[in-house]
Amino acid sequence: YGKFDDFVAQVADFGLAKFSSDTNTHVSTRVMGTFGYMAPEYASSGKLTDKSDVFSYGIMLLELITGRRPVDTTHSYIEDSLVDWARPLLARALEERNFDALIDPKLQNDFDPNEMASMVACAAACVRHSARRRPRMSQVEFTFSCLLALFLCLLNAVVKSVEASR
Repeated sequence: YGKFDDFVAQVADFGLAKFSSDTNTHVSTRVMGTFGYMAPEYASSGKLTDKSDVFSYGIMLLELITGRRPVDTTHSYIEDSLVDWARPLLARALEERNFDALIDPKLQNDFDPNEMASMVACAAACVRHSARRRPRMSQVEFTFSCLLALFLCLLNAVVKSVEASR
């Protein structure tokens, strides 16, 4: 941890899909990647696409939302896979707009429900089993840039209100 204790997110995109070539006829039986972040189609066939990266990004979002690791073998009575555990909870949370069963207890309900709904919806879309049904990364980026713009607008309004009350 050390230098990461300031809670500044640091995300690296390995972009594995960019190194895959459709013209490459060599078939490798060795699947490389971090288990738990691998898209189902990559784990089963070894084929990478941009949607494989989207799946991995969705896993990272689930980690942020739930406070859980992608694979947890410490509890034999629950699902080992974060995705298997979260999928039914994601659907229910979006339908009922109740995130209690899904979110990291350390958040202590200190979050904006609309922002959480957007994060949950984005994570749910990114970890869809079917690669065709996952969004493009540009769509995910657009969602979060809209959230950021809204947050900055609200923050600006709060700052102006505080300054006006002085």
